[in-house]
Amino acid sequence: MAAAGIRSFGKRVASGSRRPARRAPGRRLALVAVGLAAVILAVALLRAPSGSDDLIPRGVTVAGADLGGLTRQQAVQVLETHLARLETAPVTLSFEGRTWQPTLAELGGNIDLERTLDRAMERQSLLARLRTELLGSAPEPVPLYVTLDQRQLDQYLSRLAGEIDRPPSIPQLELRDGQLLLHEPQPGVRVDQGRLRETVIHALQSLQPSAVEIPVQAVPAAYGEQDVETAVAKLRGFLSQPLTLTFEGRTWEIDPETVATLLLLVERPEAPAGQRLAVRFAEEQTANYLGTLLGDLWRPAKDAEVAWDGQRVVPVSESQDGLELDLPAMLAALDEAIERGASEVPVQVKRIEPAISSDNLEELGIRELIGVGETVYAGSSPERAHNIRVAAEYLNGTLIPPGATFSFNEAIGPITEERGYREGYVILAEETVPGIGGGVCQVATTTFRAAFFAGLPFVERHPHRYRVLWYELDGWPVGFDAAIFQPGADLKFQNTTGAHILVQTEVTEEKLYVYLYGTSLGYDVELAGPEIANEVPPPPDVEEVDPSLAPGERRQVEWAKAGMDVTITRVFKRGGQVVQTERFFTRYQPWGNKYLVGPAPAEEPTPVVEEPVPTPGEQTPVDPETGEQPAGEETPAPEEPAASPTPEG
Repeated sequence: MAAAGIRSFGKRVASGSRRPARRAPGRRLALVAVGLAAVILAVALLRAPSGSDDLIPRGVTVAGADLGGLTRQQAVQVLETHLARLETAPVTLSFEGRTWQPTLAELGGNIDLERTLDRAMERQSLLARLRTELLGSAPEPVPLYVTLDQRQLDQYLSRLAGEIDRPPSIPQLELRDGQLLLHEPQPGVRVDQGRLRETVIHALQSLQPSAVEIPVQAVPAAYGEQDVETAVAKLRGFLSQPLTLTFEGRTWEIDPETVATLLLLVERPEAPAGQRLAVRFAEEQTANYLGTLLGDLWRPAKDAEVAWDGQRVVPVSESQDGLELDLPAMLAALDEAIERGASEVPVQVKRIEPAISSDNLEELGIRELIGVGETVYAGSSPERAHNIRVAAEYLNGTLIPPGATFSFNEAIGPITEERGYREGYVILAEETVPGIGGGVCQVATTTFRAAFFAGLPFVERHPHRYRVLWYELDGWPVGFDAAIFQPGADLKFQNTTGAHILVQTEVTEEKLYVYLYGTSLGYDVELAGPEIANEVPPPPDVEEVDPSLAPGERRQVEWAKAGMDVTITRVFKRGGQVVQTERFFTRYQPWGNKYLVGPAPAEEPTPVVEEPVPTPGEQTPVDPETGEQPAGEETPAPEEPAASPTPEG
């Protein structure tokens, strides 16, 4: 008999001849059905795919984004949108109210979507699929693959530290009411790049935009109280009296309050204890202050003005050294005065030697007359003659250094009323009109001829638009002129003599001369030509109504000239033999008579009074361009490029 309270889990056996009870047939069938269904389901799951091979399996997520049932391209679009914030601003870095939001790429990070999606599209295991289908559990999230370029991350953090790091400041000085005050310095800081690097990497691993406070370390000053006390004692002694500057008998006194505004303390970490702070003059403030205080001392170097006296070049005005503040030397002298406790400091200057010194004119190499040009201006209007004299005076005394390119426009400067020029007639576009400086081209033409006969190579030269008969007087050929216009057309030639060239002008009652003095190139230069071709007759006369004229009045302002192509030749000889030639081509436009007439014709027309036009050889012409007031110049005509000198046997 079993003990009380004891339950037996063994098989029950009947006593005597009793037989075991038979299990109900319905229960047995139910168990068989359940087992069969489980086998069928397992086989079905094993053989059935988890989805189409082109679709991501159901329930797959990446970084919190559900990609189940999507194609690869759809998944790319979903992830790009989902991860946009992570790529543009994965971390927000902050320090003392300033923020930085670098992109993932700036931090060296890169999201590998291809690798991530390859993993997302892999088939699940049978066990995982059974768990998903039978228990409704989600599959494990697919990791987002992110690569990190450690070197690029370090470079970004280093640049960031450059914006934040600051050394400890130096005490600031102030002299107020005779009392020397020192403002407390600010501590230095340095970004802890090691900690910041770890923090940023941890934030990136979270795959969520994160805020990071930039960790910094305090930077202690290299000086101590003893250094401050020593510097202050020296400073008090220096500021106990005014500072006096001296130069060649002159003195300037600076009061202590002003001196204090120019001083600062600088750190000297390598100096012994007690000397790690030094009092110095601030460079920028001191330079600005002394530039104003000593302004009347400074002057540019002045070149000697020279002239040819018939035998040699002599000074017309003496050269003068320039003076400017030698700032490095001045700062050194002031700082030395602080160390010595001195109250008087000589002004340190830098002397600038002139390019042309009156003490060594022989070094210019000006030994002889190398070229001369001449033109006739007799008969010019008073305005035109005046402008010729003004331009010639500006040109006179010009020195051309060896190898330099002479510019006529630069040599004479701006042609303006303020510089003495008057209104004359100039060629502008297709007509002759009043303009400031009419006649200046006569000076340019004369200079052109001087350089021509000196054998100097031309860099730029323009002829006039039409023939100007002034330049054919005294037997000079057509095509031997040069036009200038400001701004724009210029006359330029290069000094290839190896020595300076002096330009000197002479204006007589009838003629203008331009002389070039220097060292000859050794050629005998001759003018050949002109060769004239393609002559074109003048166009028909033109009348233009001028309301300023009286009715019936008629005035001629343009004179007819034929057009033509002209070539002159520069011939270089040495020992009587031609060694090279250079051709100068000009195409003159045909030019017609032009008349200004009053607004209404008179009953009896006023006869035209035409001034005589000079012919080559006349010495006292009336202005050939406009009669009473000669046409000056100035818009050049297109010129065929002159051929380079060609050697001849």
